[in-house]
Formats: sequence, C-alpha cells, structure tokens
Amino acid sequence: GDGTHTFDVRATDPAGNRDTSPATYSWKIDNLAPSTPTLTAPADALMTNALPQLRATFDDATAGGDTGTVEFQLCSSSAAAGVSCAPVMQSVTSGSVSNGGPASATPAALADGTYNWQARARDVAGNLSGWSATRTFQLDTSVPTVPVPSAPADGASVRAIQLSAPFNKPAFAGTGIVEFRLCSDALCLSIVRSGSSGTLVNGALATWSPSSLPLDGLYYWQARAQDSVGNVSAWTPSRTLFLDRVAPGKPVNFNGQVAADGLTLRWSAPNDNVANYVVFVDGAPWKNLGSTEFEVKMGAFDSGDARSFSLVA
Repeated sequence: GDGTHTFDVRATDPAGNRDTSPATYSWKIDNLAPSTPTLTAPADALMTNALPQLRATFDDATAGGDTGTVEFQLCSSSAAAGVSCAPVMQSVTSGSVSNGGPASATPAALADGTYNWQARARDVAGNLSGWSATRTFQLDTSVPTVPVPSAPADGASVRAIQLSAPFNKPAFAGTGIVEFRLCSDALCLSIVRSGSSGTLVNGALATWSPSSLPLDGLYYWQARAQDSVGNVSAWTPSRTLFLDRVAPGKPVNFNGQVAADGLTLRWSAPNDNVANYVVFVDGAPWKNLGSTEFEVKMGAFDSGDARSFSLVA
C-alpha cells in the first residue's frame, strides 16, 4: 500500500555466521493525488498590458507532503473545475515547489486578446490533480490614438484656461484619460501646469483646467491619451495660447464730428492688444467693430438729437 517500504538483504556463511550490516533498499509508494491548485493571481478578468505571471498554490495530501509542480494552460474557451479547457493555446509549468508553497509561471509571447487559464498539480510521483476552474485575463498592448486638440484654437487669446481633446481607443472599446501639460517653451521642457481629465469612454471629449492660473503671457500646451491598462500615446504637437486677464485701456481721443453726411465717431487705439470695439448708444450695445476700425458713421444728427454715445475696447 501507500507509504515507505524497506527491503534488507544479509549474507550467512556455511558456518552460520550472519552479516551484521545488511544491504538495505527503501522505496515509497504514493498513489495519492495532490489537491487541485488554488489560483492566486492574476485576479479574474484582469486587464493588463504585460504578460501576467500565473500563480497558484501546490498542496499535496500525502503524509509529510511531497514536492511537485503546477501546470498552467491557456485556452480560448472557459471550463469548469475538473475539466480541461479547450482548445489549448499554450501550456507552461512551474519549477518544483514544496507542499503548501506558491507556484508560478509566465506564458510566452501572446497576441492581444482575452484568455482563459487554469492549473493542475503534479507531485513528484507523477500523480495529477484535477484541473481548476478557469479564470480570464485580457492582454491589451495597443496604444490609444494621439488626441487631436479641440480647444482653444492655436494662437488664441484667453482669459481663462480650459484645454480639451478627445479620447480615442478603438481596440477593446477602451476607457482612459487625457493628460494635459502647459509649458513655457515649444518643446515642453519647462512644464508650468499639468493634469488630467477624469475617466472617459472611447470617443468622449476630455477637458481640463489648471487649479491655479500662471501669470499672463504666451504658453504652449500638449495632450496625450492613456488607457485603463497604462498604454500611452505620443504627445500632440504644441499649440499656443495667450493668457490675458487684464482689460484693455479706454480708447483714446474718442470724439464726434458732424458733417454733411451726419455724425462720425472717431477714436485712437489704447496702448494694448484689442480684439474689438463696441459702440453703445444710450447705454445699450449698438455695433461691434474690428480691432483696426477707428471710426463709425452714425447717420443724420442735429442739435435736437439727445442720444448719448460711448465706446468700450
């Protein structure tokens, strides 16, 4: 039966003298299979961008416990405990481990996709356990698409900073974030502010604003996408923006002249960058004018005209 057995051989001569140190041979019979391994890692349904190390415990019920190995196999379909999954796409075996010890093995190169994996134990006598139930993992090494910046437009002047770009990860209908950085140079060697969006689904628009604004001036900004398993796209080419939170000064030399064609309002530019001018009549906005327009015709005007006129840059 199972257990350790010993066979002794001793010699006796014709005079009846017996050998006092017999030759001994011992062997062990073990027909007891190890327990089905307990899978420990990776967690079921893991999503990863690197080959996972498969891990399970080796437990042998033989008295004293045997050493052994754990065999792992990867399949395209799932299987219940006690059933070998199929078709088998790859198998790999751990090194020798002692009773109760952790066994591990890493698969060879795999294509991106979803895999089912299970394990069984083999003790030193060759007894096999049943297969464990399968777990799954998803291998995804594809990087998201480099974002196409949405806003602000390249070269825009802004009073506040809100950067936006879409997240695109067609493979596996991935989720992820978009990272943004605001820099003082076109190569983004000097980062002034940085941050990221919340988690996004494929095709969603990411937005980000710094928690505090830098000083007014010219800045460069970039974006890149990172999916949920850590694959990262390249940074976008730099765009520029001009942060300007200071209102321009009042237009200079604002005046009106009446001629045969009516009233003409004229002015000069303040010492500042001006996007446009707004003419107000009786306190209400009347007309928007471009940054290089310095006069406007108001039409007929006489001494009884009580309208008031003002101009804002």
